[in-house]
Amino acid sequence: MASQTPLADELGKISKEEFNRFLQDFRPVEAKAIASLNDSTVQTSMGAAQGDAIRARESLARMRERYGAGLTPDQAAGEARQNSLSGALGVATAGNNAYLADRDNREQTLAGLMNTGQIVRQQALGNWT
Repeated sequence: MASQTPLADELGKISKEEFNRFLQDFRPVEAKAIASLNDSTVQTSMGAAQGDAIRARESLARMRERYGAGLTPDQAAGEARQNSLSGALGVATAGNNAYLADRDNREQTLAGLMNTGQIVRQQALGNWT
């Protein structure tokens, strides 16, 4: 139905086309970004920290073997205790850092998506006026 104001009709048509283009081009990317926010890096980070601790102990053992250094039973027990404590602390730290990074990423991504949606809304309303 045509109105008495063809210019308003044309602006309405342009706004609708822009919104449809947003739905077609941006909405799938937006949905994919939101779905990816559920992915967590905590387990990966904690596993990497465990692997790093193991590699560090293996490297130390190779260096001792290369240079002929040995440990007394008391030194070995103290080192085992220290490795256990530092390994646990490293894993906990890695998990905590990954949790915080995931949370920050989630908040920044959602804020960016909200900002984009706000811009699209403002542009559409601007065209209507």
